[in-house]
Amino acid sequence: MNQLPDRVAISKSFAAYSNLGPTWDANWEGFVSQARPFVPVQTIFPDWPECPPVSAVLDFGHFEGQPIYSERLSSMMRVVGTDLRKAVEDLLKKNPRARVFVMMTSSGGDAGFVTAKVDSEFNPKGPSEPVTRRVLAGLAGFRWEEPLFEGLGRTLPVTSFFAACASSLVAVSYATDRINAGLADAVIVVAADILSRFACQGFKNVGANASNGVKPYDRNRDGTTVGEGAIGLLLARDELLVEGQVAGYVAGTAMRIDAAHLVEPNAQGVAQVVHTA
Repeated sequence: MNQLPDRVAISKSFAAYSNLGPTWDANWEGFVSQARPFVPVQTIFPDWPECPPVSAVLDFGHFEGQPIYSERLSSMMRVVGTDLRKAVEDLLKKNPRARVFVMMTSSGGDAGFVTAKVDSEFNPKGPSEPVTRRVLAGLAGFRWEEPLFEGLGRTLPVTSFFAACASSLVAVSYATDRINAGLADAVIVVAADILSRFACQGFKNVGANASNGVKPYDRNRDGTTVGEGAIGLLLARDELLVEGQVAGYVAGTAMRIDAAHLVEPNAQGVAQVVHTA
């Protein structure tokens, strides 16, 4: 839990990619207008089994078309880094000695390498893509921060972890703790996930998929939707950001693990987390 002795500021420079668009403004406008750009998974991957509509990134902002599956997460990391590059450069120009770190997280990680190798061995239709040296390196432990650094134009100390569905919020909490503890002056938080064939079929087989796309606040909602996306945030000690570049502040964070159910949160636990934060 954070007592927040200092204010941790959130920069106005965001990177955001989802089915709603390749910018923060596009995502916000699509959200408030209740846009529903769900698509058949075959729009992206023609050879995948059929499943209910998915939430796919159709526009990567910085290039046309769709990357092959083993390059999908890397592409997201690269464009996120590119979008945050100027904000990081401005911060370091103003504060050359600032200690800037990267915190990367994902609920599912990069399934591209495993999928390419499995398809090459077991898919009756043959390989979904060539099993390149990069794919093999990825199976052995690909450094998935490298594409992010390409976009940022610099290498920074990085921490990576996985915290399932709570990954992005946990990353913000850890980043805030690191700044408040005096271990960092700024932290770039990057969270990303790609479409998963395993998730598409798994949710379909247990009947958990929404038939026409998720409706999270609708009384007639009928399930979840498999999706993907990426976001990048720059958190920093308040005085480090350029004037007029503060979007808001982290007011408080808290975490709890109650193990009351395999996937369903405990209501009392949720209330306690909100109260503590």
